[in-house]
Amino acid sequence: MTAQLLSNELSTIFQDSKRKNQELRNAAEKSLGELKALPQTSEAQLSADLKNRPNFVRPFLLACKTRNPKFAGSAVICLQRLVLTKALAKESLRGVLDAFRECASLALDIQLKVLQALPSLLQNYSSTLSDKLLAAAFEVCFSLYSSKTAVVSNTAAAALQQLVASTFEKVALEDGSLDDEGLVAEVQTADGIIKVCGGASDAYRLLNDICLMTEGQRPNFLAAGSLSQNFGFELIESAITNHTDTVMGHPEQIHVLRLQLMPLILKILSDKISFATTVRAMRLLQLIISRLLFALAPECETALNLLNRTIETDASPMWKRALAMEVFRDLQADPPLMRSIYAHYDEEDTRKAIVRDHLASLVRLASEKPNVIGLGQQSSMSARPKEDWADQVALQAGGIVGSIGAAINLSESEGPGISTRWSIPRTPLLELLDKSESPSLPSTYLYALAVTCISNFSDGLGKFLLPFTSPKENKPKKKEHDSHENVSDNADASAGVKFSQKRRSFRAKKLPVNPLTLEDHVLYPQIRVSAHMVEHCWPALLAVSSTFLNATLDSDFYHALIRSFQKFTQVAGLLGLSTPRDAFLTTLAKHSVPIGRNMALMMRAGLGPNSQPESNENSDLESSPTPSKRSSIDPGSIAMTPRNLLCLRALLNLGIALGPLLQKSWSIILETLQQAEFMLPRSSKGRPRISSQPSQGIPSHVVPEHDKSGEDFGVEVLAAETAALRMIESSSDLPDDAFLDVVKCLDGLLRYSASYDGLTEESRDVLLSPQTPIKKHQRLSSISTATDEATDLQGNMFVLDKLEQLIQCNTSRLTNIQSSDCLDQLIKQIEIVVVSHAANSSVRIKAAEILNNLIVSIAISKEPPPEEQNALRRKIFSAILSSISALYGKVRQQSKDSQNCDVEVHRILLEAVRSILEQCGDSLENGWDTVFAIITSTFDRPTKIDENLPLSKFRTKSPKLVRSSYGSLQLICSDYLNHVPLSCLSMLLDTLYMFSSQSQDLNISLTTTTFFANVSGFLQHQSEQLKFDQTLTNCTSDKDLDLIIKDSALHTMFRILNDCGDGLSSSAWQTCFNTIIRRILTVNQEKYEQCSSLGDAKGAEYSSKVEWNQTAVILVDGIASIVSNNLNSMKNEHTFSETWRELLQCLRLFLARGVLELSKSVFTGLISILEEVEDTQTVSKDSVEEAWRIWLQNNPAFHSGNSGGPSRNQDALLSYLLCLSQILRLQEPITRTKNADAVMTELQSCVVNASVEAYTSDIERTTPVQQGVLENLKMIPATSPAILSRIVLFLTFLVRLPYEKHKRPSGQTHLAISKAAITMLQRLIIHGTSNIDSTYELATHTFDALAEPIQLKYRWYVNEKVSSMWQTATIAVLEIVETCMPNFLEVEASDEAKEAFWRQIVRIIGGVVSADCESCKTPSEILEDQEFDIDAFHRLQKLTIPALGSPNIPESIREDYARIISEKSGIHEPHPDDLARPDQQLLDGLRNKHIGRTYDVPATPRVKMSYVLLDELFSLVAASELSTKRARLAQATAPYLILRAGLMLKAYVLDHPLRGRAPQPTSQENEMHYVLKKLVDLKCNPSVMVDGIEVKSRHKKHLYRLYPLVTRAMKVAFRDEEMLKALGAVLDAVGDEFGV
Repeated sequence: MTAQLLSNELSTIFQDSKRKNQELRNAAEKSLGELKALPQTSEAQLSADLKNRPNFVRPFLLACKTRNPKFAGSAVICLQRLVLTKALAKESLRGVLDAFRECASLALDIQLKVLQALPSLLQNYSSTLSDKLLAAAFEVCFSLYSSKTAVVSNTAAAALQQLVASTFEKVALEDGSLDDEGLVAEVQTADGIIKVCGGASDAYRLLNDICLMTEGQRPNFLAAGSLSQNFGFELIESAITNHTDTVMGHPEQIHVLRLQLMPLILKILSDKISFATTVRAMRLLQLIISRLLFALAPECETALNLLNRTIETDASPMWKRALAMEVFRDLQADPPLMRSIYAHYDEEDTRKAIVRDHLASLVRLASEKPNVIGLGQQSSMSARPKEDWADQVALQAGGIVGSIGAAINLSESEGPGISTRWSIPRTPLLELLDKSESPSLPSTYLYALAVTCISNFSDGLGKFLLPFTSPKENKPKKKEHDSHENVSDNADASAGVKFSQKRRSFRAKKLPVNPLTLEDHVLYPQIRVSAHMVEHCWPALLAVSSTFLNATLDSDFYHALIRSFQKFTQVAGLLGLSTPRDAFLTTLAKHSVPIGRNMALMMRAGLGPNSQPESNENSDLESSPTPSKRSSIDPGSIAMTPRNLLCLRALLNLGIALGPLLQKSWSIILETLQQAEFMLPRSSKGRPRISSQPSQGIPSHVVPEHDKSGEDFGVEVLAAETAALRMIESSSDLPDDAFLDVVKCLDGLLRYSASYDGLTEESRDVLLSPQTPIKKHQRLSSISTATDEATDLQGNMFVLDKLEQLIQCNTSRLTNIQSSDCLDQLIKQIEIVVVSHAANSSVRIKAAEILNNLIVSIAISKEPPPEEQNALRRKIFSAILSSISALYGKVRQQSKDSQNCDVEVHRILLEAVRSILEQCGDSLENGWDTVFAIITSTFDRPTKIDENLPLSKFRTKSPKLVRSSYGSLQLICSDYLNHVPLSCLSMLLDTLYMFSSQSQDLNISLTTTTFFANVSGFLQHQSEQLKFDQTLTNCTSDKDLDLIIKDSALHTMFRILNDCGDGLSSSAWQTCFNTIIRRILTVNQEKYEQCSSLGDAKGAEYSSKVEWNQTAVILVDGIASIVSNNLNSMKNEHTFSETWRELLQCLRLFLARGVLELSKSVFTGLISILEEVEDTQTVSKDSVEEAWRIWLQNNPAFHSGNSGGPSRNQDALLSYLLCLSQILRLQEPITRTKNADAVMTELQSCVVNASVEAYTSDIERTTPVQQGVLENLKMIPATSPAILSRIVLFLTFLVRLPYEKHKRPSGQTHLAISKAAITMLQRLIIHGTSNIDSTYELATHTFDALAEPIQLKYRWYVNEKVSSMWQTATIAVLEIVETCMPNFLEVEASDEAKEAFWRQIVRIIGGVVSADCESCKTPSEILEDQEFDIDAFHRLQKLTIPALGSPNIPESIREDYARIISEKSGIHEPHPDDLARPDQQLLDGLRNKHIGRTYDVPATPRVKMSYVLLDELFSLVAASELSTKRARLAQATAPYLILRAGLMLKAYVLDHPLRGRAPQPTSQENEMHYVLKKLVDLKCNPSVMVDGIEVKSRHKKHLYRLYPLVTRAMKVAFRDEEMLKALGAVLDAVGDEFGV
């Protein structure tokens, strides 16, 4: 490609120069020939061949000298190609550069080609292009740089930068292969003349000339040329930026910068130079300071000092001050550079304190114009234009909740201030290289830069020092930007804090490492410098930070300021510098609460060591309001802001980071947190209540007027709360000494007031109200005493809350025996509050609850080993007993509230003991004596009991205490009796005696007696000599008799007897009955009769009767249990029968009381006893008979409840019925009707009078009582017709029971038992009446009962639902009839019995075919029920029709049957006037006259049933082979058939003319066609008589009576051809039959 280009261009030059320039033509021809002679192998080979032919470029050089654009253009192209391919011979370089110089003034494209070739020329021939050749190359560039064409000038500038870069790159290459032979030139340095390489010499001379030309002087090395000052600075900046190491390694270049450049820069900074030049000078100065500080230290010192002076007020224009601030901002962003500056200047006494002076200038700058930055008493949000609202919302959405750097407020107030929106220009001034004039700057730009400077300063210290503070063994592998930068700022504010607890040695916890102790570290010098920076710069930093903390800042600046403030404080604390640490903590604390709230905090700032800062440079601490002005502050107007919460979070984060080192300075953080919590809304749990609606979740006094974004404020509140909890959680990582410091500082916040007890309830409510925040530690005349008391109350509750949280997250520490001092200190401090009568009652109770939780958590902890655990529990029980003793240790006059508080505290401590026993009583090895002492502390008497002491002497402090302490005693006696040491058993018995003797709580006194059985059993296992006989003797003694009568004593006695029953003989049981059971039964009855003799008034006597009834229930239950469990032993005694009769007599007396509960207990007891009797061989028949008589005479259906009013008797009746089951099992089958009647009478009473529980349904399932009645009924054998008849009658009663009109008790329907009775009736009739003469009678009773639900059908409802009872009854009838009808026909019976039977059959058939559809509430079931009834009718018809024609059956029954069939076969309702009146014959109604109906008569919903019955009606009249029986049926049915057809025809005759041309309703039309066809086809029975008239016709007599109606129908049917045809068929049949 190169050869082709060269060939083409040479050919062009040759052709164009034939006549104009012969020399050029000859040179071109020669070079073209040489080119063609070269082998065309590759580009590299071509370049190598051309490099050996220096004269090859002669035609190109001649072409350039001609200055002809045509020749020069081709030549420059070829020369550029040769330069790129390194095909130039070294000897021709000079000529090429001269040629380029000749072309510099030619056309634009030629100039650009030249500029493109120069960088390649210097790069490819760097070793050759030096000295004068290099100067020549730069001469060409400078000449082009001077062009007025912007493109050429700018391209030349870029080429110059490339040439400068290549020159310095050549120096770097020479430095890499430096040897003494290469030192060929001598240059001047600060130390004299030195020898350097050729490249270094060129770079030296080039840099010197650039500096000279930048200053406006003539160059020495380069040819004369012009260079703008701005571009000169840019060239120097580029050279230093890209080749810093090269410049640093050559003192001659440093010498040039010192002599030429630095004075120029200083001059520019000092004089009023243009903006563009100053910007470049500032950029270059910043670069020199950051890159060449060590080489140009004196010059940099002067420059930095000059920059500090530039920042001063009115020293320079604002843009120049801003440039200086931007330089310092960038320097502050480089922490290693700042340390170097401080080490070189501030640490040296002979030099300027650059860093400190800079911070001092920032202090003066911050206070320069207070109005511009919106300086006030506290920080506020800068005003925001409305159009920026959407952007702010988007920014808020991107924030991280809980992070100090992310939370942004949406509500801001109007006014001046610093903001990223308007305080910072879009582009920094140092970047404005294309501006000749300074742009308009925001008035707050300098202050924004100041805030950035102090933030960068603190961040730099933190990034360097914080990684050194982690202990080596606990230091994780992380980057330099680790979590120390923002301790706990990434907390998730929406998540609760869970305290982690790990068991470890807290005395061995590693403190944070002080970096100053790392003297062997390689970076120790820098560590020491950083420490000195903190130590000497903190006053100025505090002053400027304090100013901006009270200024108007937007969220970005304020968050950055707080972060830097927090980081600097953390660094100072970790370095052990307590003075700056406490000063910064105090300042941060002041800004954590609103103005007015921090006054008390500032007064107490002296708690921290050296807390007053040693600074007099505009510190905000000096501007705090004096105490004399506090009275003018309205507490209600004080409001927390999100910025207060932000400062509070930073303060809490510092508490986490510096916790092990704070010592007494913890008071600053804790008191600030206390003040802040006074200002926040609180829920019942003490946590801030956050809501999306400020009006609901945050009171208006909490959210300031200028920041009403309750949602954002709520987020800040939750974030601050999370930080507080995490600070408390971090206490688990503190060493014991630091943990004790926290506890002591918290204790120092407690305040007591002896006057609180004198306040009224109303005053207390006002004090406890959180609506008005109240300042603490202020005793001013303008604030009432009540306000002070409320403040103390809130403060004390805060302290207790924090103590509780400390305990929760330090359980592992407190259970560690090595940290026992911490536990002792906590218990001691809490106990002081608990027993202090000067403290508020709420505070004391809260402290008692905390002590409760503390001791319980320590006692039940599984972490300590057993030996440590026992020691801890012993200490805990002693602490509880000590606290209780201190409550009553001094006798003084106390208010009622104070006494109540003592009782409540005492109760809480007793509950603590109960909780401990619940969870670890089985592992408690020692301390039982203390436990019993605590339990008996409820009593005023000591635990040692005098046997002669009257019971009334044992007084309790409060009934509430009795119940609390009794819970612990219950646990011991029921669960942990085996764990009580033998040495403490006497204390246990004394304790039981005291509780059983007290009269405050009768239930406890009675229940305690039951524990004597437990103790008795325990003592039996412990001591062999304690026998049951001794216990029995004690129980029957006169002294204990009254105690036995008590219910509790009875339970205890029966349990003892049951436990010991297996070992007693029959004689022993007889003795037991005679001496104990009989006596207590007798006593109970006597006491009851005494109460009854006093009257039935609802007074004390009645209450006594109720109590004795309750005792009787216990007696019966216990005695029944004893007898049933030990019957086998008792029955062997010869006097058992007598004992049985006595027992039953007592039970009879109990039943006579008429109490349901007692009756139930008696019958239940009889059941349990009789269940143990296998047969009458076990007990005598007389015994069973005695039980039978008791059962028969004491039906509990009419008994009442023990309270005297009506009660549910279901349980008693159920026991009553179950008792009958057992009696029937043992008694011989009932053969006497009298007994059966008696049983069923009682059963009937049980069914009717049973009252079930609420919400019990007996629709689908029988109740237990009903089921018991049925089960007992099944057990009665039907051994005789009389008994069978009685059973049937009882069952029919049950069938009818749901339909009776009597009031059903408790809402019973008796539906389920009625269904069950139907089933039993069906089974009984089918299987039990085949050989009984009373078959018809029983069947009649059965059908009579079953007919009722069948007839009611849809007219009877249960809970608004149609019952299916009629279907059940229908199925039962069908089963009975189909099974027993042959037997019924064969059995001889009287005519009356048969008539009654068949009347019930016809009645049932009528019920089957009938249905009141209008009463059906579920019409969808009508069709399905119709199919059921049709099937039932067919089945009944097959069985009953032949028999209905029997001569033994009265004619009236057949007529009833025909009437029913005729009536129910009607599809449409007939006109009332068409029916015969009572004084008329059946068919006389057809002759009645009336007006027809103009409305359509609806068809019956059961149309199919009507047609079935219609067919049946025709079938009955039709001729049959069974002439005799069928004739009777036909004769009875014929009038009803004629009536049925006549009613239809008459309705048609009267109604149809009134319809006009309207068609006949479809249902009526279908009915007409169907009936007319049936009439024509019918062959009636010859014996049929119509109105007693003998008609001469064999099978069509029915048409004779209908003929007149048919003829009349013909007259009105003239428009209906189909109807005329059907009616004509009838007339034809009449004519055929009668010969008409």
